[in-house]
Amino acid sequence: MDSNHQRSPSTPISSSEAQELMSLLTGEESPSTTNKSLNEIPLFEFTEADYIAVQCELNSTFDQLLRERWISSMKAGSMNYSIESTGSLQTKIISSNKYRFVAKLLEGRGPGKRRTPDTMLSLAMPFNPDKFNFTKVNSKEILFRIKCYNEEMKAHLEATVLVNKSPIEYCSSLLVPYLERCLPQVMTEQALTLAVSILALSDFSSLRLGYNSLGSMASVNHLHWHIYYLDHRLLIETLPVVDYVLQEWPIPAIVFEIAELNDESIAIIIKDVMRIIDFCLDDGQICHNIFITRTPMGMIRIFIWLLEPRWGQKDHANLNVAMSELSGYFMCKLRDSFATIDEAKCLFTLRSVVSVHEKALPLLQ
Repeated sequence: MDSNHQRSPSTPISSSEAQELMSLLTGEESPSTTNKSLNEIPLFEFTEADYIAVQCELNSTFDQLLRERWISSMKAGSMNYSIESTGSLQTKIISSNKYRFVAKLLEGRGPGKRRTPDTMLSLAMPFNPDKFNFTKVNSKEILFRIKCYNEEMKAHLEATVLVNKSPIEYCSSLLVPYLERCLPQVMTEQALTLAVSILALSDFSSLRLGYNSLGSMASVNHLHWHIYYLDHRLLIETLPVVDYVLQEWPIPAIVFEIAELNDESIAIIIKDVMRIIDFCLDDGQICHNIFITRTPMGMIRIFIWLLEPRWGQKDHANLNVAMSELSGYFMCKLRDSFATIDEAKCLFTLRSVVSVHEKALPLLQ
């Protein structure tokens, strides 16, 4: 969904700059890369011992690094607009006896203020190096790198965290697994494991991660997650789940829960989630959105919405149905839209997409 890490047409990235950026990410020096520049990009390494089972709403090592680097990047002018704290944006809480939604005004993401999203035509679109992708960002937009060895997978998991130039909330960033491999926006077991691990590293219940597939509001075909702090409890975190299906919500989701925060328990659930994702990819016409959050009891919930595809370009003017809106957080890009949003408009927006979750239910029996 984030498409604003783009230089203007008058300042294209040069081959030498591209070589230097790739050197920074891989840790291999190029002739133009100094040891000092490598050291300017922190490397965050972790193990399952760093997972936080009981959150105290204090800075963990991960939270502190993310916040400090993001705030520094904001002050350096790397973003199109500033979000000074979790309460900076104009906010509406839309609540009734049945539903509760959060709406915020984000005019900086409105029409004409971001690059035109790419046109998505298939879940199997290959990565195109000629289109915008995250290898083309300015090196100043790189916040830090992440690395761990996952014993269950017998593999090193790696990612790069980039600033979101048009942030959707406080510390809004992009988690890009194996950035230099130029993977398309297709979920993988490693990328999903990284996202769950990142959530487990935070001491704040407000940290969330989300993913939009191609055909379901992704606008960059380069594998990435959204990371941000949203300082409001979401109703879906406490709604009942029956036979893996979210109840009492306008649009069904398949839900998986992780109670024990260790790599073994996470790996078991990840494999179940990937069965659903692989089913969507094999079908070719089941687009999907993923949202990961913590319940008030500290359990991790993974939500997957399986939807009919919406091919083409995303509309910056209207309310879109992506991972954030599906979770109950609505981003209004126009002041008039924010002034008039209410429960009826939220419900109408969510019900404008078609769920096909029932196709995957036999996999869960």
